[in-house]
Amino acid sequence: SRSRVPRWFTEGLSEYETILARPEWRRENDFDVWMALESGKLPSVGALNSMFLNAGDLANMVVAYHLSSLTVEFLGNRWGFPKIVLALQLYGQGKSTPAVLEAVTGLSIPAFDAEFRTYLATRLASYRGSFRVRPSDYDDVTALETTAAARPTDAEAIASLALGNLLEEALDKATANAARAL
Repeated sequence: SRSRVPRWFTEGLSEYETILARPEWRRENDFDVWMALESGKLPSVGALNSMFLNAGDLANMVVAYHLSSLTVEFLGNRWGFPKIVLALQLYGQGKSTPAVLEAVTGLSIPAFDAEFRTYLATRLASYRGSFRVRPSDYDDVTALETTAAARPTDAEAIASLALGNLLEEALDKATANAARAL
């Protein structure tokens, strides 16, 4: 690979090789990826490397690591481990992720993304209908205020603002916005 492999691929491969050898060591972060998928925050595989650079918080970094693992797992399960080795060789030749994935899968990035999302939707279907609060979804209180002001009768927008206020420890605002949402 001549040390030219993007971080998402190396991290994903290390996780994938671990679960091939020791399945019980699999990370238990499927729900985090499910939430990113359901909320439309799952990046294209073409932008996956930047997710490590722009994570912003621990929750998004966890998604970056686990999503990388699931992406390499998808490659291995669908096209076989020899294609992963070929990908390393192609990266070593200086090829970009779009070129590498097209060479090993025959799919463009948009086509790969579509098939990968279908794979994830099936693999993670048991989480459908689950609820979990991710604090990072409520840390931009200014944006939450703007949304709530633009949608003054939207209980979900106002409840989201209340959660943001709560995380900022602005308890009076959190209580008032929770009451508005109700």
